[in-house]
Amino acid sequence: MPFLKPVTQNLEPVQALPTLRIGYIQSMASLAGQMADWLRRQVAAAGSKGIVVGLSGGIDSAVVSRVAQMATDGAVLGVIMPAHSDPQDEADARLVAEHFQLPTRCSTTPSAGSRRCRRPARP
Repeated sequence: MPFLKPVTQNLEPVQALPTLRIGYIQSMASLAGQMADWLRRQVAAAGSKGIVVGLSGGIDSAVVSRVAQMATDGAVLGVIMPAHSDPQDEADARLVAEHFQLPTRCSTTPSAGSRRCRRPARP
């Protein structure tokens, strides 16, 4: 079942990535699969073993994390870098990592005025 309702009028596709043409009727699952395929090729071309993703707690890094997992069979490391942001951002980033079972590291840069990472609560 597509995540997007079909559009009845003819719309021009949007160029999103160099090798990816996206139509407005396409489902999100199909789009995620195509993005993962493209990312998989880029990782292979770079000779990399995986991907490191900065987790901000926002929707963009959540989507990138999941697509990266799809592309690399889970060889993804999430890095949480709290700086001048709301502490809720770090909590949200940890929720994303937990939901996708994504290993994380916390990185701080004192010169950038970042704060210490909070330890996740133990059950």
